[in-house]
Amino acid sequence: MGGLRVADQPFWAARMHAAGVAPPPQPQRRLTAEGLAAAIGQALDLEEIAGRLGHLIRAEDGARRAVKILESPA
Repeated sequence: MGGLRVADQPFWAARMHAAGVAPPPQPQRRLTAEGLAAAIGQALDLEEIAGRLGHLIRAEDGARRAVKILESPA
């Protein structure tokens, strides 16, 4: 299970960065205390934007929409 988490995490980090709500991904093999501190600072600066995106995503009600589409006649 741990391998799966490690394999998925960089993908989602990159997606969040591309959406403008997270700092660039920090590859573990190049991670330094200074780099981590900078990323945390950037994340704190993006907190409000990330919160707005989260609100929009929750408002989509994607699971309900997906079920409705799957249950509709083709």
